[in-house]
Amino acid sequence: MRNLLTLLFAVLCFVGNAQEVEVGLKGGVNLFHGDLVPNIVDVESLGFGGGLFARYHFSPKFDLKASFNYGQYEGTDLNFEERANRGFSFESTLIDFTLGAEWNLLGVNIYENQKRFASNFTPYLHLGVGANLADATISTTAEGRPLDPQDLTREYPSLSMVVPMGLGIRYSLDKFVVGIEGTLTAGLNDYLDGISRSANQTDNDWYTSVGITVAYRIGESASSYIGSDTPVEYLEEDEYYEEDGNN
Repeated sequence: MRNLLTLLFAVLCFVGNAQEVEVGLKGGVNLFHGDLVPNIVDVESLGFGGGLFARYHFSPKFDLKASFNYGQYEGTDLNFEERANRGFSFESTLIDFTLGAEWNLLGVNIYENQKRFASNFTPYLHLGVGANLADATISTTAEGRPLDPQDLTREYPSLSMVVPMGLGIRYSLDKFVVGIEGTLTAGLNDYLDGISRSANQTDNDWYTSVGITVAYRIGESASSYIGSDTPVEYLEEDEYYEEDGNN
């Protein structure tokens, strides 16, 4: 955990010295896709989470993104009639740090020309890779099935790799960028919910977050180019001398 925070801080320091950088917050709802949540969307298993992120725009259409996310996830067999007799439940805290690239389909060039600012609205796609720290707690009912010994002896918290894939849409202002973002994160193991051999050990766990993002643009911004005077329109040389009374 300490190493993840150190790496995030180092990335933020690096991008903080560059231009075209955003730092921001994300908050929203979470869904888990694993052994105890068979449906794609289980409203009763909704959790909440949030995170920090930084973007470095190295071109109008592409940027690098570093993010640190925290979420609470849960699920239970008792919500599903066909699995109620098994009687497993879990609560899991998932913390991940990811690095990835974003493709801004319409571009995020905040400059229309030297003295005119253009707000931008663009959808974007995201793909990355990262590390996940999972801390899961499993519970069973007295009448339910016993857990597999390997699941019982699994130690937490545990660290593993994840692959986040996302899409979103955002609106860029002078200093602030607001948006809506959804991320589907593929876990590369089946123990993010603490259960594997006791249920379906052939499929890895996934989780989804959907939320609102608010970012602040640091470094040089378009506002530094906006003046109160009307932009100068340069005249042909002959017209310039004629207006000044010179021949």
